[in-house]
Amino acid sequence: MEKLSLSEIENLFKLKKLREEKRFFIIKTTITILVYIGLSSWLNAVRTTAPIWFVWVLAIIQILFYFLIFLISYNRLKECGYKKLSYIIILLAILGRFENWEIIFIPILVILMFSLTFFNNTLSLKEQEFYNKK
Repeated sequence: MEKLSLSEIENLFKLKKLREEKRFFIIKTTITILVYIGLSSWLNAVRTTAPIWFVWVLAIIQILFYFLIFLISYNRLKECGYKKLSYIIILLAILGRFENWEIIFIPILVILMFSLTFFNNTLSLKEQEFYNKK
């Protein structure tokens, strides 16, 4: 077993943390989208037969999960250092609620965010500050 220098160990820790950030974002986004799709399907199935108060509760929860998808992507873009691009996510979230455009915007957003996450090689700002303090 060879001995590693301090900088090599630090680089290994940074790489491990970067992988964890990427995996956590992908898992968080996937679960949120699956819950949103499930709620949308359930809402469409019970819309005509359920009491109106129940339909409204489901609709509000569905909208919250819709905006949560975009909020997760917005925060990830900020973590990756794309602060100016992150404001486009807010615009897409608002425009996506009109005329069922979310059917187009959500898959495009997911493909874009997973691609940016895959090719991103910088840690979040919080983690960078941690490694720079030493």
